[in-house]
Amino acid sequence: LYTPRKTAKTQLSAFIQFWYFMSADENAECYCCANASDQAKILFARSSQLIHQMDPRERRIRFTASQVNWKPGQFRTASLTALSAGGKTKDGLFAQLCSADEFGSAAYVNGASDMGKLVSVVESSMGPRREPMTFISTTAGIIQAGPFIDKLQGIRLLLEKEADPTAEHTVSEDRQMCLLLEPDEWEQQDEELLLTSREVRRKVNPMLGIIVQHAFYDDEIAKARQNPEKMNEVITKLLNVYKSGRVKDWLK
Repeated sequence: LYTPRKTAKTQLSAFIQFWYFMSADENAECYCCANASDQAKILFARSSQLIHQMDPRERRIRFTASQVNWKPGQFRTASLTALSAGGKTKDGLFAQLCSADEFGSAAYVNGASDMGKLVSVVESSMGPRREPMTFISTTAGIIQAGPFIDKLQGIRLLLEKEADPTAEHTVSEDRQMCLLLEPDEWEQQDEELLLTSREVRRKVNPMLGIIVQHAFYDDEIAKARQNPEKMNEVITKLLNVYKSGRVKDWLK
């Protein structure tokens, strides 16, 4: 799920985790994965709140700062855990659900990515599961080289192939469902169009008028015209277009 900010990405991810915790395999292991501990706990907190509504007195489910699991003696043994990149190697997992939050902010450092490694470790433990799932939700950023950039290019090629009526396609290839809410390539090259077109806004943000208003975009763009760093933030986070974080001198 590749969308700008304020499109309810975290809420959707939390609902998926809630469903797996309550209704998937009885020993389902669900992991909230993020680049930093704080980010992982934001998603974990949303999921935990949904689960807590099912057992407000905590008679059957135990809640801690980084894990939710069923108490001993219950039929289910499913768990929900927050994981952050850069920690110790996670061994002994038996994951059924991996929720990778803000994967687009993960960068390659010396040819490797801690977030990429974390997602790979969790996914590699899913082998015995009949219905495993990786749910990636992210917004564009200023990262020029990272694991999600590579994945995004592959997803675009996949969607273009599916849109081509002459391309061969079989049901067995349907291993991914992708939703990319971003401007068309020709629109991404025209910065003024990105900043002024309301049609582009509607294209990238279906929550306009529901969660976020046009006035918010107008205010942020007005501030961005006076601040190059703010401009990068608006284009990447509100319009979902990757843009370099560097500010280039026009006249030295």
